[in-house]
Amino acid sequence: VGLGVVIVLASEAFSQAKWEKVLADAHKEGRVAVWGPPGALIRQNVMAAFGKAFPKIELEWQGIRSAAQAAKLQTERQGGLFSVDVLLTGTTTALTAHKPMGFLDPIRPALILPEVTDPKHWVNNTIEFADEGGYSLAFVNFVLPRLAYNPGQVKPEEVDELYKVLDPKWKGKIVVYDPIPAGAGHAFARWLWERLGPAEATKYLKGLKAQAGAVSRETRTMLEWVGSGKYAIATNPDVEPLEQLLKLGLKIGIQGEFKDYGSEITPASGTIVLMNRAPHPSAARVFINWLLGKEGQTVWSVTLNQASRRVDVPTGHLPSYILPKPGKKYDRFYYEKYVVKLPELEKLLAETFGQ
Repeated sequence: VGLGVVIVLASEAFSQAKWEKVLADAHKEGRVAVWGPPGALIRQNVMAAFGKAFPKIELEWQGIRSAAQAAKLQTERQGGLFSVDVLLTGTTTALTAHKPMGFLDPIRPALILPEVTDPKHWVNNTIEFADEGGYSLAFVNFVLPRLAYNPGQVKPEEVDELYKVLDPKWKGKIVVYDPIPAGAGHAFARWLWERLGPAEATKYLKGLKAQAGAVSRETRTMLEWVGSGKYAIATNPDVEPLEQLLKLGLKIGIQGEFKDYGSEITPASGTIVLMNRAPHPSAARVFINWLLGKEGQTVWSVTLNQASRRVDVPTGHLPSYILPKPGKKYDRFYYEKYVVKLPELEKLLAETFGQ
């Protein structure tokens, strides 16, 4: 891979007695508290599947955007409250907020079942951590789509290169995904910074803001605007609401990657971390091993339209534009060295896109 931290776990001897002890303790705890991505469907599907697999462990699920998790967690801990066991989040939030604040335990020791620990079940025979310490495990990898557009206003060849988005004819017709908080918008800004260099990325981001008719953090609303024709283009659409709206019949075109600069691989919210001082430590381990198994990963992938790094999870349900194309190289800027905030970039984003 060259850029990140990929750790191959040795296929350690599985201890049935250890797993049974963890499971028995989890039954005594009776519950596990998880913060994950917002949305009724992911909450319902994960709770139903986990509840069927482990009926003696109640799953408490709160849907909280990654960018909001850090502030909520800090407030709780400052008040002496330790309410959450496991976070499902983005690597940016995990490695620039949760880890520096000292809220995490390494997750590798929590991996117990052979279905999870055996490298053969994972892409490239690896379990992937986004940081050196093994605190942040990325279980999702897919191509981050670059644009959504109204096919009645935009032809695909008019937006198939990076700089075509800055064509004056699109001025006022673009809704930009806000790049200030963690999320796809910020990932795009960091990608530009790394791919173009600071000087050219600064010009591009300022040019993009000049093109914008609106800047938003509500990706579904952005896509509805594009589908209705209010705006011609939306940057960095989230896949889940995009696929939901397509199924409802909205006419939306997708530019998965630019033919000149390509795109990048992202774990999106598919990164799992284990809290230290977790109130239900054994139940947390049961949930982690279930989610990272074939059943848990299939539920996640089908519900959120995200590609699991497990090789035994089907991909037939996934939109083709998020699947890496054979022979193409994709950037991976979700590792710790890339998500650590750069003061110069953060200042630029605040000055350019701040309200």
